[in-house]
Amino acid sequence: MSFRRGFSLIEMLVTLSVLTLLIMISVSWMTTMLRSQSITNNDANWKRASTAVLDRIADDIHTLDRLDVRSRSAGARIIADEKALRIQTRDQQGLTVHGYTFDHGSAAIYSSDQQTPMALDSIPLLGDVDSFECQIELPSDSRTLPTMTVVIRGIDGMSASRTFILGLEDVR
Repeated sequence: MSFRRGFSLIEMLVTLSVLTLLIMISVSWMTTMLRSQSITNNDANWKRASTAVLDRIADDIHTLDRLDVRSRSAGARIIADEKALRIQTRDQQGLTVHGYTFDHGSAAIYSSDQQTPMALDSIPLLGDVDSFECQIELPSDSRTLPTMTVVIRGIDGMSASRTFILGLEDVR
């Protein structure tokens, strides 16, 4: 007696069902991994860009230290308010005011340099920003020099901050 053994229709349907289930699970896993990687990349890019903005502010503040004492004006060279930070520096071109402003409408931080009474166009530096805070603390019993803390908060809850030690002549 010879038996020819093949696959029955039910065995083929069970096999195809299991294969379909495995494909659906792997596609779902892959989609989740790609979405997670995209979010991680966006967070890393925002963090890197916010650090670059803080580095740029630090460069402007360090330029203050290089100003000739005789050419310093009597006014404050760092002015911080609710929406803007202005840093007065002097280089080969003369007096420059570097401005950093936060626009709620576009959720972005902008930079502008003013070398003449007319300000140049603002350049966007960083988007997806929820708030931009600059707080200057004047000397007190516990501190002999003023400090300025700059905090940038992103719309997704991330934040970047830096504290700068200023000179007495930088703020008034």
